[in-house]
Amino acid sequence: MAGAGSSRSTQLHSSYLSGGSCVVSSCTGTALAGITPADNRWDFHKTQGIAETRADGLVSLSGNATETVISGSGTPTLALGTWVCQSESQFTCTAAGRLTYSGELVQSFPFDCTFTVLMASGGDKQVMVYLAKNGTIITETGSQVTASSSKAGSGGCIWQDQFSATDYIEVWVENVSDAVNVIVNGTMRVN
Repeated sequence: MAGAGSSRSTQLHSSYLSGGSCVVSSCTGTALAGITPADNRWDFHKTQGIAETRADGLVSLSGNATETVISGSGTPTLALGTWVCQSESQFTCTAAGRLTYSGELVQSFPFDCTFTVLMASGGDKQVMVYLAKNGTIITETGSQVTASSSKAGSGGCIWQDQFSATDYIEVWVENVSDAVNVIVNGTMRVN
């Protein structure tokens, strides 16, 4: 979209309007007052003077000391800690580390995480970290590292999938060796 005096026109899809479509070719005043590129019902691309729409989200977990309680060897569990929302546009963040898609269009998004893990006690253990969509582990994202209570293991997970409104992703952790608790730090993003 462009302002007054522009020779460019922008067609608005009828789903954004009630009762039809509209072409914006010349505007006076503030045609987009109160609308941002992060709004769910607007999609700005190839515009001049208006930021492009880009659905994304970023959460981080830094300096975490909260133990993820492991109920038994080989049991993936949601990574515990107080996550901080760093960025959200058509995704919402929670302090529990959940990124939820709030857009209206079904879209495919890449998502990833980088992490470090420490054991709550003891020597070397094998730990798996996964991404989960809607509470279901995506097995192919599993990244196995070795960690102890004094030596962090680090790694990353990456995947791409389709998202509809209310679909969400989270980071899950599994102690492959035994039931010792795990401390997770890291970042997760959709971009």
